[in-house]
Amino acid sequence: MKILKFLLVLVLSFLIVSCSSVPKDTFVGPVPLEPTFIRTRLVVHYKDKQPIVDLSEIDKWFGVCTASLQELKINFKIVDFVFLEYEDSTDFEDIALDSDKTPDILSIYVMEETETQRKNKLFENMAGMAPMGQYATIKAANYILLMPCRRGFDNWVFVHEVGHVLGDLEHTFKIDQTTGEMVGDVDCPDLKATANPLYCNIMNYAAGCKFREFTPDQLQKIWKSLHKYQSDKIINYVNY
Repeated sequence: MKILKFLLVLVLSFLIVSCSSVPKDTFVGPVPLEPTFIRTRLVVHYKDKQPIVDLSEIDKWFGVCTASLQELKINFKIVDFVFLEYEDSTDFEDIALDSDKTPDILSIYVMEETETQRKNKLFENMAGMAPMGQYATIKAANYILLMPCRRGFDNWVFVHEVGHVLGDLEHTFKIDQTTGEMVGDVDCPDLKATANPLYCNIMNYAAGCKFREFTPDQLQKIWKSLHKYQSDKIINYVNY
């Protein structure tokens, strides 16, 4: 009996030490053993026989994004690259219809605001746009719109939109219009205060941040949402 009690205490002690030794500020698994590759299509506007943005700039956006998701080992595999001629008549519906043709691919549109969009004020004050990942269950939630010529665009806009479409992440400042309560994925009062550690969160709108990051909880949600809603876009899908 004494031996059994000793063994029980030993096992419980091991479990307590193991649980308490997990840092609270790190992503808690399942940690992927191999990189996850997202099937990606890149569509770039060109105007006057030139792309609207240097391709080396686009490479920087991908670099920032993969670095932000390095704990999840998420990478992007370009399976299709298209130059799309700028047309003033191009509207959002054209983008949605085009992306619907390839529902199992994440389509990234790098575009200049068209005259039609400007008149309709469709993307006013927006440097990027993406649907929430959960909508993939009812329609194709498989595109990101990036407008690098707009004021406020920087290297973090792409990973912000990835947070929406692959991770189903809300803005940190989202307010429920009925209750007036904050319903973002993190608890973050007074997000306008630069002293707030979440001021430079990737899912917040903030100026002057040299570095941004996701919280461990956000990384957890990205991982779960990716496999729940967008697994058809993973080339080497493994059901964790």
